[in-house]
Amino acid sequence: MEQDLEVFSHQFDDIPKVERRLQVLKREFSLQESVFNFLSQKRIEAFIASTSSTSFHRIIQRAYLPTEPVSPNKTLITFVCGLLGLIIGIAIVFLRRVSESKILDRDDIEKNSLLPLSGYITKSPDQMGKDYQTVMQSLLLKDHLKKHQLITITATARGEGKTEAANQVLWALIAKGHSACLVDYDIAKEARVSLDSELNFLSVNIQKLTSGDVITTRTDRQELAKNTTLLDSKLEELRVVFDFVVINSAPIDTHIEPVEMMKKSGITFFVFKANVSQIESVKNINLLTDEYKLQNLHLFLTGVNQSVNYSGNYVNQEVKIGNVIKKWISKLGLNLDILKI
Repeated sequence: MEQDLEVFSHQFDDIPKVERRLQVLKREFSLQESVFNFLSQKRIEAFIASTSSTSFHRIIQRAYLPTEPVSPNKTLITFVCGLLGLIIGIAIVFLRRVSESKILDRDDIEKNSLLPLSGYITKSPDQMGKDYQTVMQSLLLKDHLKKHQLITITATARGEGKTEAANQVLWALIAKGHSACLVDYDIAKEARVSLDSELNFLSVNIQKLTSGDVITTRTDRQELAKNTTLLDSKLEELRVVFDFVVINSAPIDTHIEPVEMMKKSGITFFVFKANVSQIESVKNINLLTDEYKLQNLHLFLTGVNQSVNYSGNYVNQEVKIGNVIKKWISKLGLNLDILKI
């Protein structure tokens, strides 16, 4: 009996495994049955749809052919490009201003120097002569410019317009009724440009000179360098004969002679050019003035915009579009009669 009981007791050991297997089979059968029912239903629906002669579809909205492309959006692209161009332009101007440190207007000079800015010359050839005449008249009224004075004109380096300024000052004084001559004492260059008749400084007869004559020291340079009293005596003779003697001196970046002429002169004009001269040059002029005790030194700023007058103050000028267009048409050489047609 014990042996039979032992055998009978082990017959129920596999019941959990069998029940688990039964549940798995039942679940798989249920899943496959649902799939079969779904596919059978779809097969029946497809069969009914294929055999039916009536369509159950209807048009909700008719399609139309567009006349213009929907992409790309030109308005959006134009706006974005314009905004980026504005930002990039401002960034370029700012970086150029910071990196180059060039003189742009009178504020750049007045922030770095206490010397008077007497000349603010526009870059227009038509207005340039009038600006120089106005500056000379202003200095005469203020007694900064007196008769029988030596006027030295110099600059920091080449390309700043000191030679042109010397010629303009000469003819501005002549236009105001004064007698004046120009002495080309620029030892940094070999010869003058566009000099019709060369008058040597030492050999010329001063008593026979006329107002507006240009005297050069090109051939007398070595002799004048050896004998400084000879230079002083000749300049004194010119100062007695003429109301004003304008001296076109060399730039001071590599020569000391301009400082000598500045000390001998009654007034000195130091020339700067907008968008060309460096702001650091203004600071160097302050040091030069203090070191050599220079007196009556005035600054010129040339090549500036026409929206300011000779003193550098802003002038609100009316801009007429028609005149601007005509000016550009005339520069291009077009015939206005053709445009009217």
